[in-house]
Amino acid sequence: MAKRILWLDNDLSYIGIYAEEMRDNDFEVKEVKSVAEAEAELIASQYDLLILDVMIPTFSDKEEIDYPPTETGFGTKTGLYFLKRMKALLEEKKTAVLVTTVRLDQPIRGEFLEVGLPADHFATKFALRDAPEFVKKVKSMLPST
Repeated sequence: MAKRILWLDNDLSYIGIYAEEMRDNDFEVKEVKSVAEAEAELIASQYDLLILDVMIPTFSDKEEIDYPPTETGFGTKTGLYFLKRMKALLEEKKTAVLVTTVRLDQPIRGEFLEVGLPADHFATKFALRDAPEFVKKVKSMLPST
């Protein structure tokens, strides 16, 4: 059975080639661009891995309420806030998390570590430039079946 991945990133055109590479390696990948879509998917379906961007804008008034600018650093930490909101569900469903970002600076990394994300569950988007290497990273995070 194919491993199922949910990928939350507001720039789907950027991640498309990498998602396709994962599909070519027998992963089932669902791409979503909003926190509301990602929440709905995680509640309704089982995923082996969530790939989570750090910087995600809100797209509706409801998202703005659920993800207040003061909590998300005005969109610079929406992924962190999403992880905090969904942590219990992710743990219950045994869904691993890989955080991606353009710039992985120490303060934001530290905040994710404080939430309980393992230190090796990060990748800069520069790592995405080589799709086969990114697939190796994804495979390393998932249990073998």
